[in-house]
Amino acid sequence: PKMTETIFRIIFNANVDTSLLELELTESAMMHNPEYAQRCLRELNQLGVSFALDDFGTGYSSLSNLQHLPISLVKIDKSFIQDLGKSADAEHIIRAIITLAHSLHMSVVAEGVETKEQLEFLQQQHCDEIQGFYFARPMPWEELVQFLTHQNRSACL
Repeated sequence: PKMTETIFRIIFNANVDTSLLELELTESAMMHNPEYAQRCLRELNQLGVSFALDDFGTGYSSLSNLQHLPISLVKIDKSFIQDLGKSADAEHIIRAIITLAHSLHMSVVAEGVETKEQLEFLQQQHCDEIQGFYFARPMPWEELVQFLTHQNRSACL
């Protein structure tokens, strides 16, 4: 019941730069008490916190959430990405989500990219960020540091 106050206290005590903080939400989490969720998100947004809407296009997707909540980024659910090349509908839905989000001045992340064809399609559609096994699988911290060091060296060559 005191979500905003709790998050504010954590931010204050940890001296977090809120301009670097983005919280991911699912639409289903906001459905239990939409008015309360809207109030909390607005209060946190005033502190500089930004919000990403995860798994967009599934569950309780509502365009009013995009219109009335301080959302700065939507994440296209991997189920749509996995259907690329198998379903023309998936392509149309992905194009529509990217176009809609961009027209509302939101960024778009595509989740679950596993093939070069998926990557190329998303790049052609001007998707802002892409994540998935195509780039790397989850890994422990030490491996991540090595991976990023190697990637950085490769980019400099």
